Amino acid sequence: MATNAERPPNTATELLFVHAYHNLPGVSETDWIEYYAPSEFQRLRDDLKAHIELQLELFAEYLSEAEYDVESSIGDREEGVFRCGLSPADRDKPVDELNALDTLGGFRAVMLHHVASGKLADMRRAAWLFDHIMEGASEGPFKRNPESYLSIQTAAQFGPWFVDRLFRSIESLKQTRRYDPYTKFIGGKFEALEPVLRMLRPLVLDEGWPHSDLALGRLLLIVDCFKEVVEEEWHS
Repeated sequence: MATNAERPPNTATELLFVHAYHNLPGVSETDWIEYYAPSEFQRLRDDLKAHIELQLELFAEYLSEAEYDVESSIGDREEGVFRCGLSPADRDKPVDELNALDTLGGFRAVMLHHVASGKLADMRRAAWLFDHIMEGASEGPFKRNPESYLSIQTAAQFGPWFVDRLFRSIESLKQTRRYDPYTKFIGGKFEALEPVLRMLRPLVLDEGWPHSDLALGRLLLIVDCFKEVVEEEWHS
């Protein structure tokens, strides 16, 4: 365990939010939101590591057939870590001679290295690289193709995105055009909270959001409700 991990200030308004979604048609689908207080920063790193490793395993069949541009995906300072993730026989090979599975091993090493550093910028870099390589498993014009993405946000970033997402899900119930079943499911579950969301929306869109721990607490009540709804859906 690192002893010099970067820790957010000890206030609720400095919570970090992680959102991850994946859809592997016919196999699994998960929508995960979690938030972390300063005292839970180690749990954040542990959860990110576990999530990245699980997704790489889950999407291995798709990722092993993708094509990757290593030189545009990693920086010069990441190349040493990337090569440490390769087998000894491949560490001196030019990157354009590596197969997809070898390349994934290098990417995995880079992502986990950034997560383990304990620095927010590094963890966001890991999330960016994760999303970048997962695009290789998400090709095609249809919404329900395999996909997986990961984001790490501050409360100021997460609040507007989350409230807007719930509004769009509720509005999907009123549209005649086709929306995916999961969007309509979320809209149906939160339709009764639309008046509350309308009161909350101006707060989260304000430039100074979140103004206080109390203001953020109102959002967290809805986030916790969302987590319960989603967990019940996936385990029903």
